Amino acid sequence: MIWLDVNRLHVNASKSSCIVLSTSHTICDINITINVDAKYLGVYVANDLSWDKHVSNLYRKLGHGLQILHRLRGIVPINDMITIYKTVIQPHIDYCITIWRYIHKCQIQRVERLITGDYSWNTRPRDILPKLNIPSVSQRCDFFNGINVYRCLNDSFPTYMSS
Repeated sequence: MIWLDVNRLHVNASKSSCIVLSTSHTICDINITINVDAKYLGVYVANDLSWDKHVSNLYRKLGHGLQILHRLRGIVPINDMITIYKTVIQPHIDYCITIWRYIHKCQIQRVERLITGDYSWNTRPRDILPKLNIPSVSQRCDFFNGINVYRCLNDSFPTYMSS
């Protein structure tokens, strides 16, 4: 590839992998291992562009923190529980949340059911979350997307993002 040559870079095949989103799986005539998904900056991207692995990984991460909160229930005041939630759990949800708009609604509900601890299909997490003073995943997504739009419109984003 010309760009690699101009920048005096070489592909390290042992540290490289690719997801086939096209028909080619070589760079500069070097075969690269083909994966069905890859982790990129903490986000799992699949070759079929589904978010199943990313959501499953997030679900696992949230489960550990929520187990701790469950054990503290009845011991720690509710306001402190919400503070713990917002400092331990919510950052995992907020990380790269702007992609959540493209995740299927049932996957978002799966995460919200885990947060509320209510797995009954008779109730909706969106009915429980406001009582806990916790925004839904969709509300957080809208909030961060709104911030990004504001920043684009007010020239506080890099040009490549706002153009």
